[in-house]
Amino acid sequence: QHHQHHHHHHHHHHHHHHYHHSNHHHVASYRQQMLYKRASLSAGIMHAGGNIPQVHLELFMGALQFLEAYTEHPSSESTERLINTMLGEKPARSTEGILNSLKETGIAGIMPLMAFLTIIPPRNRKRSSSTKKEDGGGASAAKQPDFVYPDLVLALLSSCLRVLNNIARLNIIAFQALGGEYQMEMIHLLRILVPYCSKRIMGNAKAVDSLLQQLLLFMGYFSLNNKANQNLFRWGKVPTLMQHLCNMPFAFFSNSKKKELLFPTLICATFENKANKELMGREMNGKLLAQYLEAKLQLSAKKEAENKRAEG
Repeated sequence: QHHQHHHHHHHHHHHHHHYHHSNHHHVASYRQQMLYKRASLSAGIMHAGGNIPQVHLELFMGALQFLEAYTEHPSSESTERLINTMLGEKPARSTEGILNSLKETGIAGIMPLMAFLTIIPPRNRKRSSSTKKEDGGGASAAKQPDFVYPDLVLALLSSCLRVLNNIARLNIIAFQALGGEYQMEMIHLLRILVPYCSKRIMGNAKAVDSLLQQLLLFMGYFSLNNKANQNLFRWGKVPTLMQHLCNMPFAFFSNSKKKELLFPTLICATFENKANKELMGREMNGKLLAQYLEAKLQLSAKKEAENKRAEG
């Protein structure tokens, strides 16, 4: 009887092996593997203090670089296109396909990926829970060393934002609609990342630098002519995003290149928004913005005059 059972088992195994060659099974097992990997990945993040395996991150990076290229259009037309889309012009046929596929895939899962990358792992959880209640738990958190994101994570976040900013340049309306679905996640992310970067910008941290650049661009596109999104910049506990924007490091108010990042975003955030404007008035010297705008207007007037002369 034992022998028979063994034989049967062997046969079953053989049969299973044969079945394995069929494609269907392959796909299913691949999906399970991916799900399992994803589960173990998030478990890994929670436990090991954000040690996402390098391999996974590099895989993401490759996919994101593809997406960046996919959503990129010649920048020479981007401002014009931005304005035309805002005036209600339909996007070009070529971009329609891109936007639809991004909509269907939830921007290829960029939002969950970003949320996932910004999780700050809970350190020393066991120890702090054993400390007495009177401690309020605050002290143990304060003693924690300053958390630092690995450069690769910062690079991935920059890449995610570059994709989103590319979409904004393709079609600002579609971009804000996509953003609308994930509004609160986005605000939550910005509230973690903006102060994280602005605190660390002084060093020669290239990864932080380029992330902050993308964050500022994103906030500009997100709030451009959009009252509801502008209002979200005042959402939550103090300091709000609006306050973070007004209290950027000094370089953003003095260095002309950095000014070109911060000031347009400040304008987008406050344009025709009384509450945001008042908050900005309290947090920073409004004269700086006024001077910036005056200089820009003079410049464009000068250019226009030159063009007229050239035509004349």
